[in-house]
Amino acid sequence: MSRLLPFLMVTLFLASSTFATIPIFSPTTEWNPITYPGVTSDYPSDTQASSLDLDLVGDVTHAAFYTRFDATPSPQAPEGEVGYRLRMAGNQSPATFAGQAWIGADVNSDGALDLFVGANNNTVSINFAGADSNTSPNTTSIDSTPFWSASVSATNFSWTENNSSLDPDGTNFDIDNGGETDYFLTFIVPFDQLAAAVNSLSLGFTFDNTSPLAYIAATATQGQTLNADLNGVNGTAGTLSWTELDAISPEVGIDGEPAVPEPGLTALIVALAGGFFLFVQKRR
Repeated sequence: MSRLLPFLMVTLFLASSTFATIPIFSPTTEWNPITYPGVTSDYPSDTQASSLDLDLVGDVTHAAFYTRFDATPSPQAPEGEVGYRLRMAGNQSPATFAGQAWIGADVNSDGALDLFVGANNNTVSINFAGADSNTSPNTTSIDSTPFWSASVSATNFSWTENNSSLDPDGTNFDIDNGGETDYFLTFIVPFDQLAAAVNSLSLGFTFDNTSPLAYIAATATQGQTLNADLNGVNGTAGTLSWTELDAISPEVGIDGEPAVPEPGLTALIVALAGGFFLFVQKRR
């Protein structure tokens, strides 16, 4: 037994230090919806491409956009995976996702997108935002050379018809009432590659899995464009910024949960609230 104990300890350590992979067919109840205050998750039949598999759909009880994060317990651990899931209006024939999906991220709270996680039927990738200002649909560009990419596989990509196993809380599997069952597009990237991409931008801070970020979600007919559907936007976007369109989410954690203020900021807010209370008391 004495010789077995060290082996067991090493085995447990290795198991605990290996990140948990995200099951590609895990139900939406294990994912966090990304929603935008005051707007529908997404509007039916508003894609510019007139294609079911590019039309993001959702309503007040069925999100169009979900995310999930699995990693080791250490707050700054680089290991882990980030998953993204989009609800589409249906499938084209043949049964495949024929377009391009992009998840844009603002990682430094300035209203401009910094990078994109993308997926098509061949590749999952992480791309930097292009040289434009990236503050609105009309000013956003995507670098054509990925920072990281991988061929799609059974573990990092899925285009699957919605059902009660994928969406246990779902009450409607045809959100747009168009006669076609909705489909879920799910894709997964390594968190260490996402963090490395952000940190290579030299934004003045170190990005890890405690850092907040804000998202947009969009589809495209091809390549480095956002020319099909924008999540949360009804129809065309015009020249309004992401913020003015309400097309960018509130800041969330990498797991999709609402972002929690840094401890220092929390203390400052509490101190200011206490000072205001004392000021009011003295004025009485």
